[in-house]
Amino acid sequence: MDGAAGALSNVENFSAILDGLRKQFPDNTLVVSSGDNFISGPRYYAAADSANDSTLGISGEGRGDIALLNAMGFQASALGNHELDRGTEVFASLFSYQEDETGVYPGARFPYLSSNLDFSSDEAMAPLVVVDGQEAMLAAAGLAKSAVVTVNEERIGVVGATTPFLGNLTKAGAIGVFPEDQTAIAELAAIIQVSVDQLAAQGIDKIILLAHMQRIAIEQELATLLSGVDIIVAGGSNTLLADETDRLWTGDEPAGDYPLSYMSAIGEPVLLVNTDADYRYLGRLVVDFDSDGVVIPNSIDPYMSGVYATNPQGGHKFAGQPIPEVSRIVESLHRVVELRDGNVFGRTEVFLEGRRAAVRTQETNLGNLVADSFLWAARQVDPEVAVSFKNSGGIRDDIGIIVLPPGSNDPADFKYMPPRANSDVGKETGDISQLDIEGTLRFNNGVVIVPLTARLLMEIMEHSISFDGVGVINVGRYPQVAGMRLSFDPAAPAGDRIRSLAVVNDDGTVADRVVVEGELHGDPERVIKMATMDFLADGGSGFPFPLPAPGRVDLSGETGHDRAEYSAQEDANGNGVLDGPAITDPGSAAFAAPGTEQDVLAEYLATNYAESPYSIADTPPEGDRRLQNLGNPGVKDTVFDERQE
Repeated sequence: MDGAAGALSNVENFSAILDGLRKQFPDNTLVVSSGDNFISGPRYYAAADSANDSTLGISGEGRGDIALLNAMGFQASALGNHELDRGTEVFASLFSYQEDETGVYPGARFPYLSSNLDFSSDEAMAPLVVVDGQEAMLAAAGLAKSAVVTVNEERIGVVGATTPFLGNLTKAGAIGVFPEDQTAIAELAAIIQVSVDQLAAQGIDKIILLAHMQRIAIEQELATLLSGVDIIVAGGSNTLLADETDRLWTGDEPAGDYPLSYMSAIGEPVLLVNTDADYRYLGRLVVDFDSDGVVIPNSIDPYMSGVYATNPQGGHKFAGQPIPEVSRIVESLHRVVELRDGNVFGRTEVFLEGRRAAVRTQETNLGNLVADSFLWAARQVDPEVAVSFKNSGGIRDDIGIIVLPPGSNDPADFKYMPPRANSDVGKETGDISQLDIEGTLRFNNGVVIVPLTARLLMEIMEHSISFDGVGVINVGRYPQVAGMRLSFDPAAPAGDRIRSLAVVNDDGTVADRVVVEGELHGDPERVIKMATMDFLADGGSGFPFPLPAPGRVDLSGETGHDRAEYSAQEDANGNGVLDGPAITDPGSAAFAAPGTEQDVLAEYLATNYAESPYSIADTPPEGDRRLQNLGNPGVKDTVFDERQE
């Protein structure tokens, strides 16, 4: 489901289609999710507003998303990485029953499943652990490896699995994640197989795997390694599978058939399904089983199975009205979201590119704007901060609108425009609002200053581009930067890709040559101060930041590590900088904690782009100046050019 700002507009049609399809097979329908049912963002934060008390019972972050799933009758879900973006304590609070003087929050009416996670080692999650393999309705608001859903007197086994990279992707607390070798898919399959076999031992011969692996290639490999699994519902990769009978949102192209078909480790067919996020599609698989509980691929009718688009034309095709409780929740959240869209901080006259496929493969103007805001805010605290770094995986949406002219279905005709006006709340065309900022910087990590040696700076930037397919495959650690420029060769071995890296002045002139012709230049121990996010500085996504980092400054006063670890650490001037937040003044952006990403971007916009709008249009790769991918045609290494920015 994820959490793009516009997703809330899709939920009612989603529920109408779901209700209509379920009525076609009222006794034989199972409704499941492969995780990432919510993500920090506009609707997630809107649920914490007390205006939702009458709808949710007790308002709280993310509770609107759980309420929507409850209202639609979801019966089980895998645990995705984004469920834990605010930490295990917050997850437990929005997943569990709660009662106080305000009202009653029922919690989730379905279990979260994952066979390769050990929840018992985490203080917040341990109380939620329930017995594996029991009826899902009895395991509601519980955590287990597996559950059973009885459908028309047939017991269907459901097993969950979560990416082994969980600890790198989110705030997983003390959850044990297996296998320890994150790339060992065969080991992962063996772990999942244990839960599958336990269900089979109960006499269950129809088993579904809800697998949140982030990359569909992993789920495809699991299909061939497992035995006894009939259907895999993949998740996290946003891969749109569809057949030729499916009607898609304009501009969408399928990445494969719905379903994909494989042979298991014992030669039985396995079906794999996946669809896109943000309530844009509902996937449905209608399939028969033989007397041994093995799926019959030839039973699939493509006119019945596939993805169902939730755009306005599709919502009422199968049901007259959306599910009433869904509409009530959507209306309550919409009221809060609309008010936030009227809280404006800056203006832009161009589309700000933050779409996943762009921001994770090249420099974008939104990536630059966010990195610029980090650098600007950090220099309010320490003028010696030279560079900033933001991982692209934390930029979750564009700021603007994409319009297809009437009569065209050609993506080449798309027009990319600044945010549209919202006259209901006084927002004018080009205004950047609290809602826009919350939508793109959904995780709202704290901004930190970390002094680095030149060698460490090079290693960190090498790590950001060390994955296979850099510049083509969208991976979240791809960099967006300010105060520096770098060029890299994607064909070179990982760890040896940077050809040039320079720290640059505000006018674009070179201040320090860090990497020249692929080699570290000058004193490797000289200090270069970087502004980044606490998530990365705490080792997120495997970045090699020093832990603890002498001289680290937390602008928001928040850190993922025990503050006692840093109590003896001081900055170069002997100040105990980690005893509290470096920024405490709420300024003009009081909606987010001072020194967090959303706050920093809002304050930067209010200071620099409230009157004169941001005007730097996004460029194709050959026009990128800060991140130069030498594998792209026409790109030359101009890192050390003295041209101004």
